[in-house]
Amino acid sequence: MSATSDYSGEVTNFEDNKIGSIALWENEKENDRQPEFTGGISFYNGKEKFKIAIWRRKENKEVQRKEKLEDY
Repeated sequence: MSATSDYSGEVTNFEDNKIGSIALWENEKENDRQPEFTGGISFYNGKEKFKIAIWRRKENKEVQRKEKLEDY
């Protein structure tokens, strides 16, 4: 059984076809280097599946990472 996020939704194209999902999670790690919230967006561009990791901004610093998912 997997947990669900209180903040989630879906990514759609302009024809309202679902192409991915989004979720924001509260980070439970007690490490000052870790963000308070973490999240992820996944989408499919018709050929490849991608995941974009997102973090809440802190002190005007923004970190973004994009990964190609091989086994999504």
